Amino acid sequence: MNKNWLTIKSSKDGKTTTIDIDGAIGVDFWTGEGITKQSISAELKQIAAVKGDTIIININSYGGDINDGLSIHDLLASNPAKKEVRINGMTASAATVIAMVGDTI
Repeated sequence: MNKNWLTIKSSKDGKTTTIDIDGAIGVDFWTGEGITKQSISAELKQIAAVKGDTIIININSYGGDINDGLSIHDLLASNPAKKEVRINGMTASAATVIAMVGDTI
């Protein structure tokens, strides 16, 4: 059963993008699943054409691989949109690095 989710959705008007990070950052040792730099990079490229004003990042993660956390942070930081981070449940370890990208948390 996959307990790791990454979803990225743009609003109909294209002004807001919502990213839900729910699960392990990097590849989880036990399940072999997780949210990696490659998985989020592919999704971000898909919405790169949308020039939204705001990115809402919902995080519920116990963390994981710091290298993937730093890479995800840097990918999000390179986007000029305002970033609003919402902590939903747990945000620990490598997930805290991602959370620090927020203009507001």
